[in-house]
Amino acid sequence: EVALTPLPANGNGGGYQIRFTDNGPGIPETIREEIFSPFFTTKEDGKGTGLGLFIVRNIIAHHHGRIILSANGSAGATFLIEIRNGNGKV
Repeated sequence: EVALTPLPANGNGGGYQIRFTDNGPGIPETIREEIFSPFFTTKEDGKGTGLGLFIVRNIIAHHHGRIILSANGSAGATFLIEIRNGNGKV
């Protein structure tokens, strides 16, 4: 599920929040701090580089935004991406 929500201006030019929710196995609490680290992966050897979320976070940061793991349980994960219009920083 993907949802796009306008953010209020509040003197920062406004922007958007994008919410991505999946119904996968979730992200265990023990690795939540590591998921944005380069080369971190939970996949078996040869099945992924562990660069996906690291690259996503850096692209979003380049645009003065942020990505966070918002909600997580044993079933699925929710990521929030917030990007401001103009020079407003999130």
